[in-house]
Amino acid sequence: MFHPQLKWEIPAEGQADIVVGMEPVEALRVVTDYGNPKTRVIVSPRPIYPIWVLAGQATCPPLEEIIGKLKKLVAKVEVVQLSKDGKAPLPMNILMIGALAGSGMVPVAVKSFEEVMREIFAPKDLERNLKAFRAGIEALKKRGSPAKSRTGRRK
Repeated sequence: MFHPQLKWEIPAEGQADIVVGMEPVEALRVVTDYGNPKTRVIVSPRPIYPIWVLAGQATCPPLEEIIGKLKKLVAKVEVVQLSKDGKAPLPMNILMIGALAGSGMVPVAVKSFEEVMREIFAPKDLERNLKAFRAGIEALKKRGSPAKSRTGRRK
């Protein structure tokens, strides 16, 4: 999400504090370049297969192997389990931002994220995106991760 008051910078190699991965292999690639032993990772377990894997010309390592490698490289890995079948009927990018907001890893209140969403999304898109955002928060709550309350304090 872009907001004019936020400043985004790409970290230097090995300097990422948090990595939010939409896909396990891509999260591992990013951690390999930008992660360090203190980095924390939030990742979707749902793979997005490259065309050569879909065509049967290559294979993708099992999820357990990818998560295992991530755990060896960083301080914490949170896997956002979406559903039993792994499908994500909601906007995945917003769902992952919800997981980040609910993780307690960033010093920003959930309420602040929602206020920005109300500013940037068209009314026709707002409810669907808020639903996805809240689903991301709930996905980590089910795993026992510390969620922030609407005031920004840990529950």
